[in-house]
Amino acid sequence: MLDSNFFDELVKSPEAYQATRAAVEGAATELLVDTMVLGQLGATKDIAKRTQMLAYANELCRRVEHGGAGYGIGPYGAGPYGGARPAEMPIATAVIGNATNNGTMADSAIAATAHYEGAVLVTRDGALRKKATAEGVEVLSPAEFFTEIGFDTAEAASP
Repeated sequence: MLDSNFFDELVKSPEAYQATRAAVEGAATELLVDTMVLGQLGATKDIAKRTQMLAYANELCRRVEHGGAGYGIGPYGAGPYGGARPAEMPIATAVIGNATNNGTMADSAIAATAHYEGAVLVTRDGALRKKATAEGVEVLSPAEFFTEIGFDTAEAASP
């Protein structure tokens, strides 16, 4: 499950994009992108960057709908518009966190979807990493992901 900031790495490094593409084409890796992330990419102000990131998402990823319900995402108290999820609701069907004090609704939905899909979450967002890890989601930074697929970011960065 890719967070929007992963696509920044692909835009910055054609080598990282090629390594990611090779991993996907070789069926070694299946990448997922939540529709919430696609919305974030679509909101990028720089038109060329936005176009490139969306093209990469469409080429490399399987699109998934976010796996979260409306619990814990609003500023208005408990229940469906905020507060904690009911104890009987499985985490895979609840948005993780509260938008007013634990990050954004988008981050919560991305973390919940990664959990729901049983996917590893790839992000460089520290707050999202912490939130997802606390809920049992395995999290990698983009650099860790690239290492997993056999791409050395340090080698690619050297002249």
